[in-house]
Amino acid sequence: MDTFRAVLGKRATGVFEGVYRIVDKLVRRDRAKMGWQNAGEVADALRELGFVVRRVPLWRDGLELRCMERVGDEAAERLRVTWAEKSSLVVSV
Repeated sequence: MDTFRAVLGKRATGVFEGVYRIVDKLVRRDRAKMGWQNAGEVADALRELGFVVRRVPLWRDGLELRCMERVGDEAAERLRVTWAEKSSLVVSV
C-alpha cells in the first residue's frame, strides 16, 4: 500500500483502502487482530524463537529501477523516501 501511495498519491490509494474495508467486513476480519503489525514485531518474535534476523533496507543509493523513469521525478522521489523507510528481513538459523 505504501508503494501505491508514493506513486499514485494519498487520494488514489483511498480506493484500495475502501476495497480492503469492504472485504474485511464481508469476511468478518479484524486486521488489528491478525498478528504482527510491522517488520519490527516479526523480527523480535523470530529472535525470541532463536533465529538470527538482519534487516535490509529496500532502497539503497545506486539502486536502478526502470520503473522509476515511468512515474515522473516527483513520484520517483516519494517512492525512494518510502522505500528508504522499509526493510526486508534476512532470517537464518
